[in-house]
Amino acid sequence: MLQSAIYTLVGFLGSLLYGYIVKVTKQYTFALSYAIIGASFLIIALAPNMTVITFGMAFGGIGGSVFLPIAFGTILEKAPSQSGNLAISIAMVGTNLGTYLSPYLLAALGNLFGNNSSKFSILISGVLMLALAVFYFLIRNIFKQTSEVKIEV
Repeated sequence: MLQSAIYTLVGFLGSLLYGYIVKVTKQYTFALSYAIIGASFLIIALAPNMTVITFGMAFGGIGGSVFLPIAFGTILEKAPSQSGNLAISIAMVGTNLGTYLSPYLLAALGNLFGNNSSKFSILISGVLMLALAVFYFLIRNIFKQTSEVKIEV
């Protein structure tokens, strides 16, 4: 219970610093938030005691407080100006669908690897989040390089 409160408190403080975090991390914000959340899952999965779990939850609160605002901000930035509400609605449906399906997908992965423990599910979630962090980091660099190319006529 205390760990959830710590996550929420740190998330609140992280939200207050959101603008500063984005200003400093720029196009790497999304990848960094994925990496922080992934690392926090690994910390929690491998924690030897409640103190380390509490640290993992606090660390995850930072990533979580940045993840959703940057995700929805990016969606609004990329969506046509008249379709912002529709784009956010579709993203929310996807978010809720992912939240609903994730336990079943993690259970299937657990069955595949012969380990259905909660610890294994959290570990797999951390690894997947870190893989997504690397993937998004590479994509953002490609987009950045593409947008910096100047065409002379």
